[in-house]
Amino acid sequence: KQSMLGVPLNSHGVCIGYMFMGSSRSQAYGSAESVLAQSFANQTAIAIYNAQLYEEIRRYSNELESRVLLRTAELHSANEEIKRSEQRYRTLFEAMFEGMCVHDKGILLDVNPAFAQMFGYSYDEIIGMSLLDLTAEETRELVGEQVVVQSGLLHEAVAVRKDGSTFDVEFIAKDYTYQGRKVRVAA
Repeated sequence: KQSMLGVPLNSHGVCIGYMFMGSSRSQAYGSAESVLAQSFANQTAIAIYNAQLYEEIRRYSNELESRVLLRTAELHSANEEIKRSEQRYRTLFEAMFEGMCVHDKGILLDVNPAFAQMFGYSYDEIIGMSLLDLTAEETRELVGEQVVVQSGLLHEAVAVRKDGSTFDVEFIAKDYTYQGRKVRVAA
């Protein structure tokens, strides 16, 4: 005669399988063996659960790593495109013969060399100045209105150089996104 002992593999209140033992002896398993077998089965269930959890974590980790690598490559590519775009902008902006400026409500954020030279200032001196500081008194109100209204029409004004001399200008402006904010570009 043979003996058989079966105990459940319980993990977190769920039966995930059974463990069976067999013996060629009759009545080989008593209550002491049943308690030991159940204790062993409980430890085995914990080990199986931990192994499954580890595998799931490893799979998620690999998936996350793949996504991070893909996103990093996408960001690198986007960053390179931004650098190329910025270089194109900067090259055109600086190479123009016409004076150009970028302003936010009349405060100069960026100018090209032609604009700074036209007014007799260095780049560092002119950045942060108001367009109204570069406008003669007789047309200051008109320029101020255009800054507020943000018209896209061609206007005439009288400009003032650093040395106080004046000259006639025609200007036109349009909306532009610069460093993540809405500003105006004027020529």
